[in-house]
Amino acid sequence: HSLTGLLTTLSNSLPSISKLYKQEVGILTTIELVAISAGNNNITAYRLNTLEKVVWKGNNYPALVVEGEIFEVEPEKEWTYKKTPFISGKIISQRIDIPALELVPLPVHCIDKRKQEFEMEQIIPGARPDEMDDPITDAVELKNRGCMDEAWELLNQVIKQDLRCIDAHVHMAHFKFGDGLSEYWVKQALKHYTVGAELGHFFLGYSFNGKLPWSAIDNRPYLRALHGQCLCYWALGDYEAAAEIARSLLKFNKSDNQGIRFILPEIEAGIPYRESNE
Repeated sequence: HSLTGLLTTLSNSLPSISKLYKQEVGILTTIELVAISAGNNNITAYRLNTLEKVVWKGNNYPALVVEGEIFEVEPEKEWTYKKTPFISGKIISQRIDIPALELVPLPVHCIDKRKQEFEMEQIIPGARPDEMDDPITDAVELKNRGCMDEAWELLNQVIKQDLRCIDAHVHMAHFKFGDGLSEYWVKQALKHYTVGAELGHFFLGYSFNGKLPWSAIDNRPYLRALHGQCLCYWALGDYEAAAEIARSLLKFNKSDNQGIRFILPEIEAGIPYRESNE
């Protein structure tokens, strides 16, 4: 009986001993996940290396993870319920790294070789070419009617089907940005805008030096993402980052349909976003 008890004790201790050993030698296993639907206490994701769907459950992460973001988990428990894999554990890092997702880049088309003007290609799962409305416009209409939960869920469904939909990320950011006066929500909006902008950088190529006219409507999601980033950095007091993005927008789209020329002098002068919008 004493031998059996000793073996049981050792068996129960092995996971803890193994973990302590791995911590000591610096080889503790972690898992990288990609968020496709982020909630307060659970995140639907897929494993970065295998694309296997998994749901993370917990509440111990430093900042809200957003859709399209990679987060690293130190796993404590893994289980399956109704054929869905679950994982719990501490989130130890987060990053936005679009190339690491190994997505197929959307094409970019030259529409005027002499002017070096290009149009990006947009993807909106659920959109029909024979209809004016699409899930993005439907989400905006729901939001305008005060149906925020339904609007958010519609955008989330688009992203679940295809992370490459820049406009869905941008409108999620719009919803969170609000009046731009809440630092917490502006920081969350910035992450969504950044996912959208980084997707655009990835599609265009990081050395892209052409023009992206607003009149080519499929350029608009990317231009909106950059505009949103600019406003967030301005609202957070990072005038240098805001000004840099504003100048890039004027370079991409000289017709300046977004009114960047009106806010850039204020950003360069260090006028706070709050004061400018009073």
